[in-house]
Amino acid sequence: MEPNSGRTARRMKILTRTLLAGVGVLVLGLVVALFLPATWKVERAIVVHAPPAAVFPYLNTLKKWSEWTVWYDEGTERQVSFEGPDAGVGAIMRWADRKSRGELKIVESRPREFLAYDLAFNEGEFTMRGEFALAPVAEGTRVIWSSHGDVEGKLLGRYFILPLDRLMGGDFERNLARLKQRIETSGARERSKPRAQ
Repeated sequence: MEPNSGRTARRMKILTRTLLAGVGVLVLGLVVALFLPATWKVERAIVVHAPPAAVFPYLNTLKKWSEWTVWYDEGTERQVSFEGPDAGVGAIMRWADRKSRGELKIVESRPREFLAYDLAFNEGEFTMRGEFALAPVAEGTRVIWSSHGDVEGKLLGRYFILPLDRLMGGDFERNLARLKQRIETSGARERSKPRAQ
């Protein structure tokens, strides 16, 4: 009987140490999370060779986003619907696919200057504010796209915002490049059309 109780005691000691180590790692993770940022911001910019008046409709009209965002690429089985006005404040785009559902709503619109939208994923599980600022420059229009949010009250959520700049920033860069190409190509077609005499 003695050898079995010795093995049982060793097993209990190993189990206790394992549990204590697991709790220690969890507590350490929570303590580290206290020192991680609770807010985040991602920002990218590009210069489009066109005036702000030519750029703004592609941002302000949600139905035009399919012409330049990577979110509409083939292979994405996404159902999209629109509500409210066609453009400007109150315009809403909703989508659903296998991974998520979401809603984007324009909340501020200043023609040729600025647009802000609220974005919510999975019924508010993750929310953010997005903004486009347009600035005339010698070459055309500088388009600055930013997004920001916070994870206040969600300690573990602070770990998830660490890679956001890399992940979301990459999407912003691809989208802005496509926006630039779309507008500049469209402008070139307009300029090459024969003019009526």
